[in-house]
Amino acid sequence: MSAPAARARGWALLLAATATLCLFVPRSEWWAAAAVPQSWPESDYQIHRAAARVLDAGGNPYDSEALNTFGREPGPGSARAFTPFCAAAPLPLSGFAWIAARYDFDEGYRVLLRVQRGLTLLSAALLALALRRMLSDGASDGTGARLDARWRAACATLPGALGLAGLLVVGNDALWMAVWFNQLDLVALAALCGALLAALAKRPRLEGLLLAVATAAKLSPGLLVVVAAAQGRWRTVAAAGAAGAALVLLSIGLHGVEVHAHWLAMLRAELGYVAERPAGLFNNSLHAWNLSPNGLLSRAAEAAGWSLSVTRAAVTVLALGIAVVILAAARRARTAPDAVAHGYALGVAAGFAISGTTWVHHLCLAALPLAWLASAWLRGGLSRAALAGATLAALVLLVPLGISGDPQLVAEVRGKSVAVLLLPLLLAGAVRRPSAA
Repeated sequence: MSAPAARARGWALLLAATATLCLFVPRSEWWAAAAVPQSWPESDYQIHRAAARVLDAGGNPYDSEALNTFGREPGPGSARAFTPFCAAAPLPLSGFAWIAARYDFDEGYRVLLRVQRGLTLLSAALLALALRRMLSDGASDGTGARLDARWRAACATLPGALGLAGLLVVGNDALWMAVWFNQLDLVALAALCGALLAALAKRPRLEGLLLAVATAAKLSPGLLVVVAAAQGRWRTVAAAGAAGAALVLLSIGLHGVEVHAHWLAMLRAELGYVAERPAGLFNNSLHAWNLSPNGLLSRAAEAAGWSLSVTRAAVTVLALGIAVVILAAARRARTAPDAVAHGYALGVAAGFAISGTTWVHHLCLAALPLAWLASAWLRGGLSRAALAGATLAALVLLVPLGISGDPQLVAEVRGKSVAVLLLPLLLAGAVRRPSAA
């Protein structure tokens, strides 16, 4: 396809994507809730603000009583009867403390809401640039895939890449849930999109730094450093280790060792596999919206009367099995032209399945594995079975909760839980056809 024809098709894709997003995104309940101040006290912003104020006062932000005391902040729109536990590390809480010291509750939420929307646009732009490299690097299969070739050329243009990235990032209802929660998911998403772009541009130091930032925001991106090691990208691993160590030392310098000990204790108690909490307290493992295999098995085991030790053993074996499959797949793919992008897809998807808690808003990170699947299809490198599975997983992960009309959301939550479990296995087993270089 000629360059002018590819650009024209790319502009058509961008316009179609923009129209689609303008039509459907404002219909998201989370988009609407972000404009309703009465809903804000139930967001994670309220939890992080309360924890940050405890930390700023020299207390333990991971103590339930202290968190509840500061969570009952007086003022318009800020009251909350019960403030659940805080999972954020001490360093990110410093940012929330800075906001809390300068703005009241409502204005602080609005400030962060503008930041979240900026991070959304930044993530889409970075992923678009990464997609252009993914579609431009390496050879495609020329076996009768004329449609693939035309759309590959269109998506490799900047307008086409922006359209495709916009659909994957902005068209994911989980992203707008994360925006309303006003927490750290979009920091991780922007950092991971930047890290992927840096990796494709062969800038391992910048990649490692951004992976460390993403891990500081949300722990699961740390798995991507392990994937990089499996692929033999040791400069990235070293850079991530150095940057991560620097962030840890900075955090300890700001807040001391004791607060970090409290944070680690909280992780074991609240976010470990098959968390055991006193009756009446929030339990991540048993919550119906926990999409991870840990959530599925924990709820099933409770209904079946399994012992905690048996359930923990089952979850641990499953998580280790997924990790082994993913790392083996990353190692096997390390010589492929798109090995780096495939590794990011594997690591992000595995993070959903291995984590003890995967909430719906965490699925905003699914833009990265879905971007690799789209690029692999456009390059003619997916089997029909993998393409069918990828299409189904994408639809299930991207669609909003409540689309079935079931007030209990049983169908959607179960569907997303199955997709979370199958997506890393689908990525690990995706067969690339031989390229016709």
